[in-house]
Order: sequence, then structure tokens, then C-alpha cells
Amino acid sequence: FLSRLRLLNPYSYRSVTFKSVDFNMASQNVIQFVVVFAMGLATHALPAGKAGRPAPVSSHISGKLSQGSPDEPLVRYLFNDTTSQTACLDGTPSGFYFRPAANAASAQKWVFYLEGGGLCQAPADCLNRSQGDLGSSKNWPTTWTDPTGLLTSNDSISSWATYNHVWVRYCSGDCWTGMRTEPDSNGLVYTGHLQILQTIDRFNTTHQLLSTAEEILWSGDSAGGLGAIQTANLVYDRMKPTTHLRVVPEAGWFLPSTAVAFAEWKYGIHLPYQDLATAYFDQTFSSYIDTRCAESQRARGKPEFLCLSSSIVWEHIQPPVFFAQNIFDSVQLGILGWDPALPAAAAFMADFGTAMIDDVWNGTKANTKDAVLLLSCLEHCNNLCPASTTRVNGYAYRDVLDDWYFEKNKLPHRIIDDCVLHGDRQPCNPSCKGICVIMGNHT
Repeated sequence: FLSRLRLLNPYSYRSVTFKSVDFNMASQNVIQFVVVFAMGLATHALPAGKAGRPAPVSSHISGKLSQGSPDEPLVRYLFNDTTSQTACLDGTPSGFYFRPAANAASAQKWVFYLEGGGLCQAPADCLNRSQGDLGSSKNWPTTWTDPTGLLTSNDSISSWATYNHVWVRYCSGDCWTGMRTEPDSNGLVYTGHLQILQTIDRFNTTHQLLSTAEEILWSGDSAGGLGAIQTANLVYDRMKPTTHLRVVPEAGWFLPSTAVAFAEWKYGIHLPYQDLATAYFDQTFSSYIDTRCAESQRARGKPEFLCLSSSIVWEHIQPPVFFAQNIFDSVQLGILGWDPALPAAAAFMADFGTAMIDDVWNGTKANTKDAVLLLSCLEHCNNLCPASTTRVNGYAYRDVLDDWYFEKNKLPHRIIDDCVLHGDRQPCNPSCKGICVIMGNHT
């Protein structure tokens, strides 16, 4: 593994020991794997599954899926089979929150939303995370509502208000990529990818999802947005060909392909941060890697783990994707060591913004099935939701997403703030204020 990593780094000045997840760098604070993705973070028995149906993971769960009005909150369901391969970091059951469709017309229409909430960066951090809601389900509330996002039941906010709504809780610390079922030295497991498979399998058992779904909006924010991108093809391959599947990652483009750490940038060293980040994912979490992307990487003689970067995997995604992204992603800038008080902070921000534009705007032009909304804001995902008051050249995220998803084709589907193209590559949108309720309401 280390020899593969050194191939990515011709300067050979990094010394990396992954056994203890220690990073010794020539320059201090180069790698700060404190990926603070937007926070987003009893039992009822579901009907038993059909005998003999093959499943990638166990689908036993406790709880009963009840019918109810769209005004009711989403209700918690926990996978409680002791033979299941999936669990939160601390071994407690993983799970999801569900609200059934509001009417018969929406019975086969779905919104799946992967919760965001950061990256488990090192053994001590992982252990600390396992004691809270982002690593354990023991204190998860019994219900949850989403007043501003894609899982709201308010049809004045969302065009998908009457659909079946599934909020998949994040408690694995692996950006939804992990397949590591063997506990680490602290007794923690990383099974985010397997949790996604188990959730799909459960709804196939209870609702025949794979064969009956008419529409699926597959989404998530931050770490959940990255997870939505990484699993887009997996969902696409499992659904029937006629399913109207659309992928909507909110703040999921992690990282721009040429983005570098501030501590390196200031010395003129331009080594892509994504190389080390994706290598860390692969080594620590035994991450799932998109098969189409992996095949392409092998053919080009490049490491497969680079597919864990959105900038590499996106071109292999089969279903249409709507990329909603802040150009000056505040969390990503923080990861790279940017601080507004630092000398040359504005110049570093401009270079980062240019890298994001090159990837998400210029890099995706040839893929006409996809949509792009790039906001010139210093935000993460607090302004990326249907209720957002942020406008890009006068257009609202909600309206553009609705037009693209339902193929109305009355609005442009590739929009970037004009001010950032003609200015000095600094945040320039005057309506950036974030109002999205990432955590939602719960009881």
C-alpha cells in the first residue's frame, strides 16, 4: 500500500503509517483529516422477508411499517438481527427513518436521503464518535422531521412531498463507503456501504422496491452527498430499467481534483489532496469502489482507490446527476487548512474556487444528462435545500431541480453565478445565507 502511495507522490517527502493512522509530514498541519461534513445526525417490527430471496446482507429488522398521513414525522427503524454484518461504529444496530407515501399515486415513488456528518479521522476520533449519534444508535430519537429539505411533507417547499421518504442514518464514520466488518483495535466497525445495501434490501422485501419503483430520487448532503455519488451505479444496476432514477448530491463533490493543502500551497507544492484522502479511505474502511470506475482505472494503470474521489468517479455514473455545490465549500477549505486570517488567504481561496469550477463546471460540460448548480458562496450545505432563499442568477435550487427531475425543460439546467466568472474568484453571491435545517426536528 505504501509503495502505491509513493507512486502518487514523486517528491517522496511524506511518511505515512496507516497502522496507527499517524501522519508525519515535512510541513506541519499539512494533513488535517478532520473532515467536518455538515452535521446531520423501541423499535418497531417490519414484516418478515420472503424466504429464499438472495440478499447481500441480513435483512432482519424490528418494527412495523405503518401507513400514515404525510404530516406525520418519519419513524425510526433499527436492524436488530445479531447475525447482520452492518452496525454503527460501536456495534449498536444501524437503521433508518421512514414515512410512507401520502397517497396511492405516490406509492411507488421514493426519496432516499443519506445523512451527512463527517469522517472518522483516526482511532481516537473514531472512538469519540462512537459515543454519540454519529457512531451509535442507542440515543437516536424515535421520530424525525425535515422542515426544509427533500424529506419534508410540505408540498409548498418540495415537489416530492407525497413520496415515500427514507432518511438513512449515518453512524459509520466512513462517508458511506465502508465494508470493514472486522473490529479494529478499539472494537469499532465501518460498514456504511453495507448499511445502504441492507436498507435497499429491506424495502425490496417489504415493498418490492427493485421491481415496482417508478421513481427514485437518490440524495444526501455532505458525506451523504459523497455517498450518493459513490453508490449511484449500484442503485442503477439493481433497479428495473424503467425506474426514473435521479441522483442529487448536495455538497458531495469532495474534493476538487487539483485542490492542495494550504501548508503545501504556500510553498508552491501542488500535490492533489485527493490522492492521500482516497488512499486513507481505502486502507482504513475497506471502502467499496465503483466497479466501472475501477475497471477504467486499471486499464489506465492508475490506482482504483482514486475512484473514491467525486472528481474521478463522476464520469462513470450512469443515471443522471444534479450536482448542487458551493464553489467555496467552507468545510473543504477548512480541511485544507484555510483560515481567513492567514496571509494569502484570498489567493488560496481563489485557487480553490478555480479548481472547483474546473471540475464541476468545465469538466462536466460534455455530459448533457447531468445538471449543475454552482453557487459562489462560502458555505457548505446550509443553503442547499428546497427551502433555501439563495438564488443563482435569479434561479432557485428548488425550481431548477424540479424542472430537471420532471424533464419540464423550461429552465437552464447548468447554472453558475455570473459574478464569479467575471470577478476575482471570491464569494460574490449576495444571497448566500444558509437557512437549511440539516439536523431536522426530532422527538
